[in-house]
Amino acid sequence: MSTPTPDDELALLLKRLEQEELSAEERSRLNMLLRDDEAALEQFVRYQSTHALLAWRFAPFSAVDGQPSDVASPVGEAIASESSAHRDRMQRRNRLLAAAALFVGVTIGFALGRGMQEGSIEESIAQRHDQDPIATLTSVSRDVIWVGPRGRTLPVGTALGKGWINLDAGTVELSFSSGATVQLEGPASFAIDSPLRGFLNYGNIRVHAPESARDFAVGTASMEVVDLGTEFKLSVGRQSGASEIDVLEGLVDLHLSNAGRANRIQSLSTGQSADVDASGKITAIKGDKLDPLLLAHWRLDDHAEDSLVTDASRNHFHGRFNLPTSKRTLQGKTGRALALGANGYVDFSEHLSALANTRAFTLAAWLRNADDIVFSVSDGTERQRVQFELHGPWLFYGWQQGDYFDRISAGVSGWESDRWYHVAVSVSGGNVTIYRDGQALIEPRRTGGVINTRAIAPIDLVNPTVACLGRVPSNDVQQEQFLGGDLDDVQFYGRALDEVAIRYLFEHPGETLSLEQDR
Repeated sequence: MSTPTPDDELALLLKRLEQEELSAEERSRLNMLLRDDEAALEQFVRYQSTHALLAWRFAPFSAVDGQPSDVASPVGEAIASESSAHRDRMQRRNRLLAAAALFVGVTIGFALGRGMQEGSIEESIAQRHDQDPIATLTSVSRDVIWVGPRGRTLPVGTALGKGWINLDAGTVELSFSSGATVQLEGPASFAIDSPLRGFLNYGNIRVHAPESARDFAVGTASMEVVDLGTEFKLSVGRQSGASEIDVLEGLVDLHLSNAGRANRIQSLSTGQSADVDASGKITAIKGDKLDPLLLAHWRLDDHAEDSLVTDASRNHFHGRFNLPTSKRTLQGKTGRALALGANGYVDFSEHLSALANTRAFTLAAWLRNADDIVFSVSDGTERQRVQFELHGPWLFYGWQQGDYFDRISAGVSGWESDRWYHVAVSVSGGNVTIYRDGQALIEPRRTGGVINTRAIAPIDLVNPTVACLGRVPSNDVQQEQFLGGDLDDVQFYGRALDEVAIRYLFEHPGETLSLEQDR
């Protein structure tokens, strides 16, 4: 019997990685191969690049191809005596190591340690003078021990670009150009990615994000924490990969990557904490139950000679139908419903500032015989808008800021005539999830499939003035779009509900969420 070659072993490990079946021992062996064999590392990066789009959301960096040569992991100064050829080889290797970390969440601390132990070039994360800094080192405790045998430190005030901060001990503080601050406590490994994103490999951090840094995100191997104007603490075990998050103030969304299951979003508010294992599964939530922030509940039971559409929530964000409601009322999924048809719509623009002043929201509704716009917020034209719509077998969340429209799509078969369907869209931190009948149709996505722009929320629009159910306006009346069907029981929440909550709304027509049940 022939002995398996290293290439055979790597191929097997990659297959098990793709199938999400890597054991702890196999993950350790994969780390070793990537660390010791440059050919294996190169093969790994080529293989994983084909799956990059599936793993982008939890990547330590937002891009690999085309990285500038000064984007690197190790902290320190270049050794002038090294030959340029050796320097180029080590820069290339560091980029491959960064790519390996991006695609898999394998142990990425070795990229820094190995490079320094071998006496290779110590590329600095200090930002080039001709570029704007991503962050600034604003505090360094006296007991800080930087990773590396020479123990070189970065002084307070150092402008930092994209790369890694690795500590054996002590505490440092980073101030991001977005306004967010991150305190990092060693031993820890933390990557600076962008003004609104970092990645914690292991260790403890404390994050504060003011209004200017809303949507600041910290990724881990199994989830992403999106800060919605809050302060929180996050720890990741170096060996276990398990995480613990404590919300000190405000609200965060956890975007979780569960092996073998659809991704989900879990919100936490002030005083709540959660434990998440290495696979992305929540093992505990502690603290008070979370208010789902019901902003409006249009039951659409109205049947009168006027156009008032009442909001059953305590906010009383009443809307107006463009006809007397009695002319379009019919039996609904629960109580009565409105037959919007080819030209009917509900206008709730009067309450636009209250309903659209959030980066996180969920809209859920019951539809029948529909084939177009469910809801929209716009400036009255097509140039500034967000919209949720059904078209053929597809549900879309679309947006436009200027000349070009983009959207995130979810296709699902089985739309039958004269049957009620429950549809929902949740948006938070630029992540969009679309549901039908209580099930997520896609994993949370950030970018559109038309021109690859980032998803926005109504709060991101310039001067929005119009908000409707069943219609999106246009400069040209002939281009207006309407629902074209029946609408019932529309609920609007001020945060992203997860799949458990959406399923509850589907299984209990007409009911709203109060304080969420413990997960």
